[in-house]
Amino acid sequence: MDPNTGRQEDAASVKVLGRLDGHIIDPKKAMAMKEPMKKFFVGGLNPEATEKKIREFLGKFGEIKAIDHPMDPKSNKRQGFVFITFKEEDALKLVWLSG
Repeated sequence: MDPNTGRQEDAASVKVLGRLDGHIIDPKKAMAMKEPMKKFFVGGLNPEATEKKIREFLGKFGEIKAIDHPMDPKSNKRQGFVFITFKEEDALKLVWLSG
């Protein structure tokens, strides 16, 4: 079960890129408002992971344009997911091929 969505996942739908701070990195396509697709969702992240660590881990696929690591408004702590936007669409293709 996906802890972020509460939906059941089958083994074929789970991509694993590796581990960051002891957490399995499981990327998913973000809902795109337009093409080309350069943004994706990464769940299962340690809420205490720094932007530097995230950039080091995912930067191997391509140059990162933006990292959106939302805050929980109630606890004022980072949530266990991020949205990553690459500068180039090819970087996202590498993510899908690597998982």
